[in-house]
Amino acid sequence: MMKYRFLALLAAIAVLMAPSCGEKQPADNGNSGGNGSSTLKFESTTEAIDSTPIVWSAYDEISVVGEGSTTTSTLKLSSGSGKITSVFSGNVAIAEKYYAFYPAADASVVSNGVFAFELSRSRAAGESIYECGAIHRAAEGTVESGFEFRNLFGFVELRISGTGTMSSIKINTSSDAALSGTFNYDIERQQLTTINGNSSAVVRLPRTITLSSTPKSIFVMLPEGRYTNVTITLSGDRGQQYFVEGDVVVERSSVTTVSNLTLNEEYVDLSFIGDWHLTQFCGTAAEADIYLSLKDDDSFTLYQRDFDYQMSVYEGLYNYDSRTSTISGEYSDGVKWSADYSVAMNGEDTMIWTNKSTNEVSVYERCELQAAPETSATRGATDVKRFL
Repeated sequence: MMKYRFLALLAAIAVLMAPSCGEKQPADNGNSGGNGSSTLKFESTTEAIDSTPIVWSAYDEISVVGEGSTTTSTLKLSSGSGKITSVFSGNVAIAEKYYAFYPAADASVVSNGVFAFELSRSRAAGESIYECGAIHRAAEGTVESGFEFRNLFGFVELRISGTGTMSSIKINTSSDAALSGTFNYDIERQQLTTINGNSSAVVRLPRTITLSSTPKSIFVMLPEGRYTNVTITLSGDRGQQYFVEGDVVVERSSVTTVSNLTLNEEYVDLSFIGDWHLTQFCGTAAEADIYLSLKDDDSFTLYQRDFDYQMSVYEGLYNYDSRTSTISGEYSDGVKWSADYSVAMNGEDTMIWTNKSTNEVSVYERCELQAAPETSATRGATDVKRFL
């Protein structure tokens, strides 16, 4: 793993704003010692990524908790926008040592020095690491030392050539290493632990990119790990899929270039994405009122009403295997679909699903989802047999 030297900190600044005779001392903000709280200023630097400096922005905020406390404070950048070294200030419980996490909105304290956060399955990517959204970082320090922030993730640079356009990219892997999910980070041990990981991620580009014979570089933030059998599917004006030759090894705070891509010569049909209404089941008109929404980030919503029952709404994630045109899924409560289905399109507005276990055929017609009744507040109901 590549090692980086942190930039030396300037003299740390600590300002304890003493109240005047008419002012009240700020209330205790969670310090277990009961020593009160004050407005503190922390000077903070951040680690580079493959020699690329990471700077702070004007509206950046960090989440700070004192040692022995379970209450976090949000500190705002007070000076140093656009620079590697900046100053953050805010009302913080007095402690001998502090732990900090960026971005503040993503983190919650699990225990002393351990933060829980989510790396969303649907997130930003771009033609530089700066377009990939917030770069997760964490640090420990004191008022005197300030914070030296450490990057938690690495990046892959996908060099993609071809024809057509792309507006988002889906990445899948068969390895146990998580591409997204819920993580814990132990700041003192500098240890990242996957709590609930996903083997796929959907990254959205800030603009539609036109492909050509000259490779386009797309940067994606990923957890450290070794990824096998990586598949990259582009969403744009045509379905294109690439298979990565060999493993992809991601190291923290570095960029791994991936140019060994093999194009799947077959057209990847993504026209099933959209909103659908079940019109036929096993050759007859559907008795149940079923609506299905399939999104390009692999999420689905199933609206289901049987007979006189109210509408039940289920959500979750699906997985589409373009090599076999098979779709499977799992609800948000962890229940898997009752079967896998073969997907076939009859034109752009008719979709046919065949249950691979029973050979039952369901026919869907494209629709406007607004036509689906919105009368139910039930999500993940357990008293109704789910259609899928």
